[in-house]
Amino acid sequence: ALDLDVALTARLRNVGRGRQASLYMVLLAVYNVLLWRYTGQEDIVVGTPAAGRLSPEYSETVGLFINALALRNRPGGGRSFASFLEEVRDNTLLALENQCFPFDALLQHVGGADLSRNPLFQTELLLQNFAMAAPETMPWTVEMYPRRHTVCQVDVALQFHETEDGLRGSLIYAVHLFRRDTMERLAANFREAAA
Repeated sequence: ALDLDVALTARLRNVGRGRQASLYMVLLAVYNVLLWRYTGQEDIVVGTPAAGRLSPEYSETVGLFINALALRNRPGGGRSFASFLEEVRDNTLLALENQCFPFDALLQHVGGADLSRNPLFQTELLLQNFAMAAPETMPWTVEMYPRRHTVCQVDVALQFHETEDGLRGSLIYAVHLFRRDTMERLAANFREAAA
């Protein structure tokens, strides 16, 4: 588990407010810095799903319209975290503006991609922050059901969802690439970096 308590979640939100950045953008900036410290690479690409329902005519359509976004950032370079967060915010907003760009056209632009794995990114960061409650007039309640992941679509995925207790998180990873103790250390380092 990769849970962040209410107090830490509030601090992260406040950091974002100071830079007009969402909670997701703050988490993404923290994750980028952590990956930079782990790898030494200053060109990091993290994937995230986008809703893909920009056109009003799709709002009532049943089906999955998710598009994967590749969020490319460059941590490091001796900048402050606040300055890097602003860059992450701008890059994220730009990616969201262009989320309808066809995936196959993007792959042609990138060229030479290894199709045995995700050709754009090997790690993801997800934040589920939508309400999961049924309307009060309904005779049932809705709650999150924890599930075990048996397949990881990328090498490492951090998933969070908002609760009354802060952020509940999980770290999903390819077990043939990483040991459990390595991933537990990554989760602990993420918590420390976020604090």
